[in-house]
Amino acid sequence: MFAATELSITILFLAATVSYSSAEINLSFQSVTAQQFRTRRFACEVTGENFVAWETPSREASHGQPAIESKNITVGQSSGRVSVERTGNNSYYTLVIVDVTVSDGGKYTCRGSNESKSFTLKVDFLIHGVKTPQRLTYGMQDGTIELGVSAHPPPQYQWRKDGQLMTFPEDGKSIDLYSGSIKITRVGIGDQGNYTCRVVWMAGKPRETEDTVDIEVLVVGSHSIIINSVDFKSLQ
Repeated sequence: MFAATELSITILFLAATVSYSSAEINLSFQSVTAQQFRTRRFACEVTGENFVAWETPSREASHGQPAIESKNITVGQSSGRVSVERTGNNSYYTLVIVDVTVSDGGKYTCRGSNESKSFTLKVDFLIHGVKTPQRLTYGMQDGTIELGVSAHPPPQYQWRKDGQLMTFPEDGKSIDLYSGSIKITRVGIGDQGNYTCRVVWMAGKPRETEDTVDIEVLVVGSHSIIINSVDFKSLQ
């Protein structure tokens, strides 16, 4: 009588162990680099447990950029350009991001009822073009030397004026860490010169990208400054 009871308990324990171990979330990548303004799809396979949601990145407000709250998106739901579809043999839950932008960069998590897997989305480096001419008012007003870079994570910037390395903040100048543009407080005659910005994205990584932008800043009359982009060269 006692032997039969022990055997029954052992069999039930093994069955429970096998059932639990079959639960799995399969995400075949840990880091993905996406080009801006392209649509990307990221499939997560969930077996042996229930799919809960894809969790989007969160980000604190920084350097003039607004805070971003994390959201949980499940099948049939969408949040702006982001949605989730059930695909394949119904065990794949695909995250869809339409027209990827820098704000989409960050950590995404595929959550099941027991487990979760995450990957990091990086958004490829892009210079949107330097407008020419750019007019700034001389005197009491502020101005900006526009660079127009975007990427996630943000690149590193090295600015030089007339060949001399600049450090920020410097003499009423500061740098926008997201776009690389220089913000000038009370534009003056001393802001005239030749500026060069070396931009490096993913420094030291296999996907490292480098570009250089040369900008000439001219003082015209006593009321305005015109910025002319005189050269752009990609060193990829």
